[in-house]
Amino acid sequence: MSEAPFVYPVSADRFDRKTFREKGYAYIDNFLPEEIFRKIHNKLTSQGTQSINPADIAKDPWMEQFDWHYSPDVVGNRKVENFAEKRTYFVRLLYLSTPLSKWTPMIAGPILERLADMRQIQRIKVNLYPRDSQFFEHEPHADNQWPDAKGGLFMVNTCNGFTKLHDGTKIQSVGNRMLFFKPHLMHNSTNTTDALCRVTINFNYF
Repeated sequence: MSEAPFVYPVSADRFDRKTFREKGYAYIDNFLPEEIFRKIHNKLTSQGTQSINPADIAKDPWMEQFDWHYSPDVVGNRKVENFAEKRTYFVRLLYLSTPLSKWTPMIAGPILERLADMRQIQRIKVNLYPRDSQFFEHEPHADNQWPDAKGGLFMVNTCNGFTKLHDGTKIQSVGNRMLFFKPHLMHNSTNTTDALCRVTINFNYF
């Protein structure tokens, strides 16, 4: 019996199908064209030009400041009584069954355009983990419970943080790297100690 065609990203020529079938993950470096990547990177790390002047923003929407939301713990479904064990971060939910932000087409659009097999978006979330003097891994979790769901994690900046997958593999945070994984399997994130922050964009879809 011949194997059914496997399509994940548009950049199929750079996608390691064999690795994904065997291990449940694969990644592509330099996923976006440099100019597009740089816009997203500068916006989410606040390294680009910004303004609060409505006239400036009307001329160039990328000038507006990105609105991060504070979260008191990285893994929200656990109760942490010890203050020293709390790990805070900043998030922005761009999509949850429907677009939730004007930033959705600007930040997520260029990536979504390259997911050729996507039929339905479930969630898109941007994460910012602030720098800390101590390096630590966050609690393992699964994004959902659907074995047929697909997951993508876009690395916005390069730092010493990583994502640890279900088999213990650590995928380092490298700017413009797109990691494809199975979101129903356990995985975890980390913070960073060698950059101002670690920023990622998480995609769950079918």
